Amino acid sequence: MDYVEILNSPLNQINITDLAAQVVRDYPNDFSEILELSACSDEKIAWRASWLIEKISELRADFFTPQVLDKIIKLTTGSRFQGVQRSLLSVLLNVKLPPELSVEFINMCFERMISPKAPVAIQVLSMKILYKFAEIEPDFLSELQACLHAVNEQDYSAGWQAARRNVLKSIKPSRTRRD
Repeated sequence: MDYVEILNSPLNQINITDLAAQVVRDYPNDFSEILELSACSDEKIAWRASWLIEKISELRADFFTPQVLDKIIKLTTGSRFQGVQRSLLSVLLNVKLPPELSVEFINMCFERMISPKAPVAIQVLSMKILYKFAEIEPDFLSELQACLHAVNEQDYSAGWQAARRNVLKSIKPSRTRRD
């Protein structure tokens, strides 16, 4: 398939969910090509390819090997396009995280989570990924908790505040069970 042509089509002519199902069902070998397109310099192609990857992650977590996840983490860290960042962070929530995340990626998540310049979706997705990582590495829970307590929640949107409350509420029972 010519994914550049498909992804360049007007949005009303593309059904990303159906396209993801078709890739999974009929063209699984094309996944690496789609992943490469998420690094495209054309923002529209990169964002739509990332969106397609997000939809694929909802259908087939087994496509996301440690090597693929490493590439997604690098793309998330390096992309200047917010749509790509948002979609690829969503992928990381949909699949099992690798047991080791780079310090660079963890720091980026902390920075984006508390950055007033970051879009709310990226702030919240970063927060959720940090919590998901903390479930793998329980010693990390206290650092996340301290960071969330240190910020003035009034400086953030209602969506960010709700996500913060939910993460902090989830941390407390986890800490209680370990104590």
